[in-house]
Amino acid sequence: MAPTFYDLAGAVYPKEYQGHQANKLPGKSLVPVLLQQQDTVKREEGLFWERAGNRAARIGKWKLVSTWPSYKWELYDLEQDPTERKDIASQHHEVVSRLSTAYFRWARDNGVVDFAELERKEPVSMKEFRASKTQEIAVPAFRF
Repeated sequence: MAPTFYDLAGAVYPKEYQGHQANKLPGKSLVPVLLQQQDTVKREEGLFWERAGNRAARIGKWKLVSTWPSYKWELYDLEQDPTERKDIASQHHEVVSRLSTAYFRWARDNGVVDFAELERKEPVSMKEFRASKTQEIAVPAFRF
C-alpha cells in the first residue's frame, strides 16, 4: 500500500469518530514527491469539492465548476486555458455530463448536503445579516 500523509505523522486514519463512521480517506499520497522519489503523483480518479453551494470536479485536463445560486455548470480545459477564462461548456456537452455525473456520485457517497436545502432552513435573522454585509472581492494575484 502506498504511504499516506498519516505515515509522516505516524498516525492511523480513524474508521470512526465520536460514534460516527468516518468517510473513506480519498486521494493519493504526496509522500513520494515530498521525499523526491518521483516528480508527480498520477491520479486517474477525479478531485471533487463543495463549499457553501459552490462545487467543482476536476478530471484530467477538465475542470467543471458552478457557483451558488445559479448552479450553471462552466467547463474549462486547463491545458489550453489554465486561468479559466473561457467557459467551453456549450461546446462539450458530453464532458459536462460525464463530470457532473461523477460529481453527484461523489457528493452522494460523501454526504454532501444540498446547499439550497440548508438555505431554506436558515433563520430570517441570518439571511438579513448576510444581506446587510458588503461582499468584498479579493484583488487578483496577477493582471492581464
